[in-house]
Amino acid sequence: PSQRVLARSEGVSGLARKSSTMIMSFVMLAATESVPPSDDCLGAAMPWLRRPLTCGLTDLPLERLPPLLGGRGASALSYEPPNACYINWAQTDEMPLSGYTFSEAEPVSTSNTGNLVWMYGARLLLNKNVTHIDVDFAQRNSLTASALLMPQANILRPYEASTAMNIANQVKASASLEQTVRQLNVPTLAFGIGIGGPAHTQNPRNLTLPAGQLQFLQSIAERGAFSVRGHFTERVIRHNAGPKPIVAGCPSLFVNMQANLGELLEHAYRAIPRQAERRSLKFAVGLPTNPSDCRPRLCLNLLQLVADNPGSFVVIQQSSDYTIINKYGAQTALPYNSTRFFYDVHSWARALHAVDAVIAPRIHGSMMGLAAVKPTVTIATDARIMK
Repeated sequence: PSQRVLARSEGVSGLARKSSTMIMSFVMLAATESVPPSDDCLGAAMPWLRRPLTCGLTDLPLERLPPLLGGRGASALSYEPPNACYINWAQTDEMPLSGYTFSEAEPVSTSNTGNLVWMYGARLLLNKNVTHIDVDFAQRNSLTASALLMPQANILRPYEASTAMNIANQVKASASLEQTVRQLNVPTLAFGIGIGGPAHTQNPRNLTLPAGQLQFLQSIAERGAFSVRGHFTERVIRHNAGPKPIVAGCPSLFVNMQANLGELLEHAYRAIPRQAERRSLKFAVGLPTNPSDCRPRLCLNLLQLVADNPGSFVVIQQSSDYTIINKYGAQTALPYNSTRFFYDVHSWARALHAVDAVIAPRIHGSMMGLAAVKPTVTIATDARIMK
């Protein structure tokens, strides 16, 4: 299948929200009373009272992030240091133009487009009036800010569940990040920290973290706070006598900030049987992270679902997805134009507007389905996804 981009990219920039006080609270907001949408309007932006012919043309209610100082086209932005925040690993502003192949887009985007999702969610935690500054750009140009946001992922590697090379690489990365934290010496929030490798199948009490990684966490705790993806990571840190984290899940939980998102999703799930009675459904389908995780029956069923339902497509999140397609696509007569990949969450969400449901063996692909108000099924192909 063609690797050419079939969806226009808008770039990740715009608006953000939430307090910059480093205090994170999670409040269940009551759903607002409203008129249920028609089937044709499911997934459309609020309000629901739209004509069916126009409701699907509206953009999704995903907020725009502020421009990134140090990102492409934003280097001339003015800012006030007391109202600015360093952003670590904020490469997502440098989006290529549409029409690139995945390999052409990778150097200026990311090798796994799911990373765009959690980075976007993390930056939404900042107050909407805060200036976002790429931390490397700030250090090169002697720019100052009053806080540091440090979105992270699989940075912790226990000795018992990693190769020596993986541990050495992650310890080196932790040391570099700790040096940044100490040099900037401002209130810091690290968000989304998790355990990498096959550790999730083991007892947390039996896992030992390198001293350098615990020191990295301690340096953050001395200046602010850090959150972890789940209770498994929290237990590993606790049993290693590390500083206490906040268990806050993945930053992708915050991609859609609508207070009544659960109500919208409930209507969408309940509408699926009625939609299936009138016409064939359209699906956005993801593929497992590792080709080795894609058992033949699973691979064939996922691709066959796309081939059998016109208007469906495969969401490409990394280059190895093409390995799966090349291996099993011919057996399912997968149409050549049935793959998509996206440089930013807004293009991704708009493309999901056109389908009825999302099936994803990945967390971030699933979270994009929920953010786009689409019924979503997650297939856990490994223990990390299950956790």
